[in-house]
Amino acid sequence: MGDPPRDIVGFSMFKEGIHPSWEDPVNCNGAEWRIRKFNHKNPVYELEGIWIRLLLLVVGESETQDLGITGIRVVDSSNVKNKKCLYNVEIWFDNKNSKKKIEQFIKNELDVDNTKCFYRTHDNSYN
Repeated sequence: MGDPPRDIVGFSMFKEGIHPSWEDPVNCNGAEWRIRKFNHKNPVYELEGIWIRLLLLVVGESETQDLGITGIRVVDSSNVKNKKCLYNVEIWFDNKNSKKKIEQFIKNELDVDNTKCFYRTHDNSYN
């Protein structure tokens, strides 16, 4: 008998008319920064703090408009069988040239202690 199916649960907020997929015409030439939370004492509490702060920054602050952020996502891809928590907070943006600006935004505006950040372009995500 194989492994039991694993649910991957997530939610997202994207600008109107932009779908949370790499294939969306606005996202296909962009990229994402992923903040990953592992097996911390209370990863959901930390995740909630990052998510709320990010929502407020993206929705309420005009300075983030210049970054080209198209949307944000939270994905729970924990492995129940191995008892490993894995949460990702993703910041999607429309231009790969904004990589450094978004990275600086994460460092300046979000509390990312004890995290790992990963960068991924959308044009080669299937390779």
